[in-house]
Amino acid sequence: MRIGFDVAKVFGPRDGIASYTTSLLRVLADRAEKGDGYSLHLYAPDVDVEPADWERTLGRLPDSAVRHPGRHPEQDDLDLFHTTSFTDTGFFDGPVLFTVHDLTFLTHPEYHRPVNRAHCLRSTLRAVSQDAMLAVDSQATADEVRRWFHVPAERMQVVYPAPSPTFVALEGEESGGREATTRGSFRTRRSVRPVGRRARAAQERRPPDRGVRGARTGPAGQHAAGAGGGTAAGSSRAS
Repeated sequence: MRIGFDVAKVFGPRDGIASYTTSLLRVLADRAEKGDGYSLHLYAPDVDVEPADWERTLGRLPDSAVRHPGRHPEQDDLDLFHTTSFTDTGFFDGPVLFTVHDLTFLTHPEYHRPVNRAHCLRSTLRAVSQDAMLAVDSQATADEVRRWFHVPAERMQVVYPAPSPTFVALEGEESGGREATTRGSFRTRRSVRPVGRRARAAQERRPPDRGVRGARTGPAGQHAAGAGGGTAAGSSRAS
């Protein structure tokens, strides 16, 4: 199986999604190297990245993770495309695994730029219309996705980030009675296997014709016309 993996967010600000993507990438690459039956193909759709930046930013990866600087996923024959950064997957006619971190662009729009709200909404609607498998990182997000987009439970997998060994409980005056964890210390190793199973299941269920259908009606569909007042730039990413 040839899995296309979206690393565009890694080349932007080192926010939570970038850290999540980097962690997941290294786990998937490691599993592929150990013979899990797939190869990982890395792309940065709609982001202009110099070839040298790929090496400097991503660092050393196993040979099973093939970099494709300057190429777009639609140019290659992939069995599955996985995005963690709200990339619009309209270019891909095969099974899609689409990670939804939260729906704050709908529930708390005041904290997002209009162009970002429009981009995230359009991309999520596209994934829903493609019957993509959705990976969500909490049950609360799964409930919101079901309410806004009417996605059935069998098309969602809750994948909880697991705290790494760097998580520490501070004591005494240092903690003030609170626990703390260093930024970027969440890992995805425990959650890769169920996502992999659901991704393979999605591929097996793929119908002969997966043309994109119109967006479904519902709260998000009704909201679409006013989410930014126009088309968002393709390079916009979730904040």
